[in-house]
Amino acid sequence: IEFKGNTFTKDKVIRREMLLREGDRFSLALFKDSILRMSQLGLIEPVGEPEVKPNPEDPNKMDIIMNVTELQRNNIQFSAGYSGYEGTFVALSYSTVNFLGAGEKLQLSLQHGKRIKNYMFGFSEPYFLDYPVSLGFNVYNRRIIYPFLFDQSAKGINFTTGGRVKGYWRTNITYAYEYIDIKAEEGSYYYNYQGGYAVSSITPLIYRSTINSPLTPTRGSSYMVSTKFAGGFLGGEMSFIKPRFDWKTFHPLVLNHVVG
Repeated sequence: IEFKGNTFTKDKVIRREMLLREGDRFSLALFKDSILRMSQLGLIEPVGEPEVKPNPEDPNKMDIIMNVTELQRNNIQFSAGYSGYEGTFVALSYSTVNFLGAGEKLQLSLQHGKRIKNYMFGFSEPYFLDYPVSLGFNVYNRRIIYPFLFDQSAKGINFTTGGRVKGYWRTNITYAYEYIDIKAEEGSYYYNYQGGYAVSSITPLIYRSTINSPLTPTRGSSYMVSTKFAGGFLGGEMSFIKPRFDWKTFHPLVLNHVVG
């Protein structure tokens, strides 16, 4: 199996999504599933039909050549201006889904304004040390000023790890720690609610997705179930349980239209 067109994305990133290994008996069903898994990465897109031809050294074997094109991996945004709510502000963000060619995701956002300040940095590795286990983290520092009401700041960090369970099923777990501080003017309704408190939580998640592309989906569906547990043996000043269910589906229509 040979890949052509991936000048930045490493071969191993594509090859690890293949359910067929070199030397295996060919299966059309597994080959189609492999192409779907490759498309779900959001890094490459197959071009045309794969070239399948007999191996010149062994006619009982086939050589498969897949032509791919790499998708846009970097996103940079800059904005500045004035609004009645935020006042003057400057915002800059950078994100990439393929930082070093191995599918690493990196996010950096900075927003500085008269009433809103938001700084965030995140990084995730889909195959940590080439093992089928993802590992990532996010750190952030936010502050929002609500005129004549209160001033809220939040600092936090979270760590996420997970992996594929079977087929299109994946699972991960996130630990998060956040410290929130609220300050209010004397005489304000929120004055009695001011103070600082910590939230320590853990969120297990399981989901299944057959959506063909994270960027421009045209078919497939996804299901996600998670529950956030805070407090108790995790510590912190808040205790709660927050379940969540999410379902998405996409169906192609005529003239390249999609309903979802």
